[in-house]
Amino acid sequence: MIKTGISSLDIILQGGIKEGSKVLVTNNPEIENQQFINHIIYTLLEQKRKVIYITNNKKEITVKKRFKECKLNITPFEKNKKLIIVDAYTDIVKKESIKKVIEKIKKRMEKISQETIIIVDSLSSFFDVYGAKKEVQRSIDQLLDGVRKNTVLITNTMWLKKKNEVMVKKSDCIIELKAIEKEIILRKYFMVSKARWIKNLKKEAMLF
Repeated sequence: MIKTGISSLDIILQGGIKEGSKVLVTNNPEIENQQFINHIIYTLLEQKRKVIYITNNKKEITVKKRFKECKLNITPFEKNKKLIIVDAYTDIVKKESIKKVIEKIKKRMEKISQETIIIVDSLSSFFDVYGAKKEVQRSIDQLLDGVRKNTVLITNTMWLKKKNEVMVKKSDCIIELKAIEKEIILRKYFMVSKARWIKNLKKEAMLF
């Protein structure tokens, strides 16, 4: 099992994320998911895991800035190549086709071990840019087929969930980030709505 570093989440998942799982982390549009994801990534790196972070919605320099804002120093992990940031954002800005973008990502991930954990940030950005087309879904499927034995975390905005039932069905685990608004206070919480390896999953809201 892969510990996320979020104790309440690891308890719900009965020890963490199962090796080789495809995990969909969804969030409402008003909820920032970066702190949640960055915390998990940093925990993985501290566990001496190798992580490939695919970003398609911001520059590599912005990814690094977000880690710094969370007071997480990723420089040592970049130097020893435990963290590799794959910049798909630049190609998307250049208006490369989805097919070419995915091909370049796959090339960067050639010969990786099945212990390498992959972060795709974000699924919704692919659909925002290229539209909800079958070609886009096929390209994403090809990317995931190439890392079938790897553990993959994919971020996705909640409003897109109904548009992408294919990914929802394919996911082994779904973690939903939501918010409770009371007066002027916004409280963020998560809920695990799916985990294939757990028979009696407790779908309870946990603050983070």
